[in-house]
Amino acid sequence: LEFLSPLVDQLSLARNATDGGPFVTLAYAQGLDGGFAAEAQVPLLAEYLRSQHDAFLVGGDSALTSAAAEAQCVVIDSRLSLAYEQLPALPAIIITTAAADPARREALSGVKLIVAAADAEGEVDLADALGQLRDAGIRTLLVEGDAGIIRACLRQRLANYGVLTIAPKFLGGA
Repeated sequence: LEFLSPLVDQLSLARNATDGGPFVTLAYAQGLDGGFAAEAQVPLLAEYLRSQHDAFLVGGDSALTSAAAEAQCVVIDSRLSLAYEQLPALPAIIITTAAADPARREALSGVKLIVAAADAEGEVDLADALGQLRDAGIRTLLVEGDAGIIRACLRQRLANYGVLTIAPKFLGGA
């Protein structure tokens, strides 16, 4: 994994920085047909990337398969709509908005819950969420998706680095 040494150097610098948001690495996996899918990920690479970051961020349905990972998991769930009772272990941090059902927030009392500002569409404002993660001590963050979160990070210029994996197969994705 020598090709990732520039990233590891940047992560080291970010951990010692005293200002700014967390250093954000986007990890995107796709098939030859451009389809975004978890099965396109290379497990060794994904494990290595997680080990080099303070936490990794997921959203949507990918949270249901990623939250039990050993690395610190951050889940974006604007309305707390995921079925957390299905998870073998709750994520370390859940980021939501004030629009989330207060009873649902109360039910997740054993989890670190961050209430971030909402953007124009009512989703978690990623810039605000990153600032709150920085305040919580997260200096380096691996963003694994869902695809909507990756697109939002790119549109808002919140990413510092990207790792693209292209699996040598056709996934049938969009």
